[in-house]
Amino acid sequence: MDFVSSILARNRGEYYEFWDFGHLFWRPIGWLAFRISSPFLGRFIGPDQRIQVTLILIILSWVTGLASSLLLLALLRLYCTYGWTPQLVVTAFIFSMAELDYSRTGSSYIPGLFLLILGMYLMAREAMHPSNNVGIQVGAALALAGSVSLWFLYVLAVPAAIMLPFASGAPDRTRFRLSIGTLFYFCLSIAWIYLGVIIHLRLSSVASALGWILASSHGIAIRGVSRAILGWPRSFMNMGDAGRIMKRYLLHDPFNPVSRRDLLGLWPELLKFGLFYMTLFSIIVTLGRSSRGRQGLTVGTLAMLPVLGFAIHWSGGDLERYLPLYPAFFLMLSISLTDQKALSLAKTIAWLFVLCVVFPNAVSLRSAAVQHFQTQAENRVIRLLPRLKPGSCIIVSHNLDDLMEFNRNFPFSSINRLDALHIYGLLTPGDSDVTRWHESFASRALITWLAGGDMWISSRVLHRTPYPDWNWVEGDDNRVSWSDLESFFSHLQYGESLGGDDGFVLLLPSTENRKLLGVLKPKESILLPASAQLPSVWPRGMLLSVAHEPISVNSRFATF
Repeated sequence: MDFVSSILARNRGEYYEFWDFGHLFWRPIGWLAFRISSPFLGRFIGPDQRIQVTLILIILSWVTGLASSLLLLALLRLYCTYGWTPQLVVTAFIFSMAELDYSRTGSSYIPGLFLLILGMYLMAREAMHPSNNVGIQVGAALALAGSVSLWFLYVLAVPAAIMLPFASGAPDRTRFRLSIGTLFYFCLSIAWIYLGVIIHLRLSSVASALGWILASSHGIAIRGVSRAILGWPRSFMNMGDAGRIMKRYLLHDPFNPVSRRDLLGLWPELLKFGLFYMTLFSIIVTLGRSSRGRQGLTVGTLAMLPVLGFAIHWSGGDLERYLPLYPAFFLMLSISLTDQKALSLAKTIAWLFVLCVVFPNAVSLRSAAVQHFQTQAENRVIRLLPRLKPGSCIIVSHNLDDLMEFNRNFPFSSINRLDALHIYGLLTPGDSDVTRWHESFASRALITWLAGGDMWISSRVLHRTPYPDWNWVEGDDNRVSWSDLESFFSHLQYGESLGGDDGFVLLLPSTENRKLLGVLKPKESILLPASAQLPSVWPRGMLLSVAHEPISVNSRFATF
């Protein structure tokens, strides 16, 4: 939704994070594809530009997901020239959670992964069949630079890609020339790319450029070793609710406590966690037994250390965090499975991992399961739809509320296509401004009333304790608590109620409510770069104030 809103804002001559440091070229590519294909798409899916852009991004993501699979197969065949191992390993890659998910979401992760694998394939092929062609070095460098410009964190995999030629043979002058040449052209390309955008944005000082870079974090600062330990296996295998339940156990959640006996009930998911790390250990042991394997292990280590280090530092529970090490991981897995000297036990463990990636993921993400989630969310909000005025807001407890996930994950739902659900989560654990949720809510309510809309509040925020299936983990961010919601909203005045115990209540625009929220409205401003083109109509979810001093945005949630 954020990519789509940004592209549509650009198409109206406005600016909404169009040149985002973290995903530099994805919005421009989507905008260009939209401008080219819009007349054609309009004949088949109608004039709704939001749906057109969404479909374009999903198509680009799906096609590059297919291309990534074929390229990975070609890469593995360079190292494993016999048997069906490369095909089976690529099947595991296709069904890995991050690949299976993001190849259908219209995000930049999979197109960036495609370019990363392309760069690695060109490097590996040139190392095995030297042609001393500078064009190969330039092509590989441009592919790597393209992957970084689609998602900057792919830069963490560049060292492994640069060293990949040494995984297929002893160091020699040809391989050194290939690696050094590719590195030189990569650095040159990426420098010109980002320097060009900085000049285009007129970021004339180090402070403004640094502010533009830091804005790509969107104020999120979630870190921890335990998140990375749990998040890495989840990137490959579906774990259901195991991650949240384990988190409740580790954080001693007082609202939904988890005992050791409850943990034992997660034995299938715990076996998956154990299987993943056993597979990783077996790969390391197998590759360490031969010189060829140690060369591949070196490349894999160069990929894993930066990625895992960053995962510990920032949002290690996100599935996409581990995509940069996918090519190296599956390459190591394929080499270990075709090693004639590998222990039978190690191969058995690795093959079990492949099976546990493919079949459980296929079952858990089948259409029927997804449709069930969609139906539940639609039933929750269906009674509210006839009561929504233009510009009305629906307030839910936090960013992982199932209604907010429905609004973002099902863009083609008939309900979402009405563009009537303007849903906002009060709490975003890990956000730098999470403690200012009162102010953000107050500003949103006053502006909504001023525009003639209504404020509908989820009844969940009036509950003293959250239910287990509400996706809330107490202590996930110790700066906020579920109790903060109940104590705040219990003092406001409400009108009619819809949907029963898990429905919505109307926040009255009464004098008492206006007075209370007026006191909470923030006094300071969040500032934009002086070069930014300011929109006349903000995309939903973005309310910003404007000042004349050139300073970068440091929050997604502020007031206009």
